[in-house]
Amino acid sequence: MSYAAEVVAFFVGAGFAGWWFAVTILPIMYGLPRAVSMVLRGRARWAGCAWCLGAPIIWSVVFTITAVTLGIFFPWMIDFAWHSEGFLIGQWVGVGWSVLYCLSAAGRRDLNGDFMDNMARFLTPRGRAELEAYQVVQRAGTAVTS
Repeated sequence: MSYAAEVVAFFVGAGFAGWWFAVTILPIMYGLPRAVSMVLRGRARWAGCAWCLGAPIIWSVVFTITAVTLGIFFPWMIDFAWHSEGFLIGQWVGVGWSVLYCLSAAGRRDLNGDFMDNMARFLTPRGRAELEAYQVVQRAGTAVTS
């Protein structure tokens, strides 16, 4: 395979793996345990847990349909990706970068904000009150440090 094709495959693999990690793995590994914890503490309804499972299921179906479609109409593309070292290394880099980002302070802040934005509709009155109190403290801390 040509060097240029491997470089393109690397970036395609990294982008695909980062996207896959964000839409399938994070909702299961980060969102679901947190949603269950909130439900057990009386801060959210069980529908929030279903929401955490809905996105990975939908995206898994989309990825499967895409792979099958590519396999039917472009079998050479599947063969290329299967034998491409650039694509494989790109996937590992994409997942690794996503994990490292999730472990950073900015990544955790983004994860928390996204989770709470999506979970807000499932909060109980107790959960809403705690969220509002938390947001007031966050805004006050931001104002002091700015």
